[in-house]
Amino acid sequence: MSDSHIKNTKEVLSLVFYIIKPIIREIKKDGFQFTDLVTFMGDEEFQQHLQDAINDVGGIPDEIRNFSLKEGFELSAFLVDEVKDLIVSLF
Repeated sequence: MSDSHIKNTKEVLSLVFYIIKPIIREIKKDGFQFTDLVTFMGDEEFQQHLQDAINDVGGIPDEIRNFSLKEGFELSAFLVDEVKDLIVSLF
């Protein structure tokens, strides 16, 4: 993540996409099972993403309240990249 003024927002959104991608992989493979969720939740990388997002969530209202046009473009570019990766994971 960059040192922008929307770091917290991007961190939380990154967690959302981090969660969605493996769920889609499992659904494509053999359906999403409870055991997949348990395995995923125990993953160290997931735990780190989750902790970062939890630590950052409190800063989001101020970031959104003080949003600049530049930060809007930055967030849009970030979301386009994440959605592009998500679409690639579908095929």
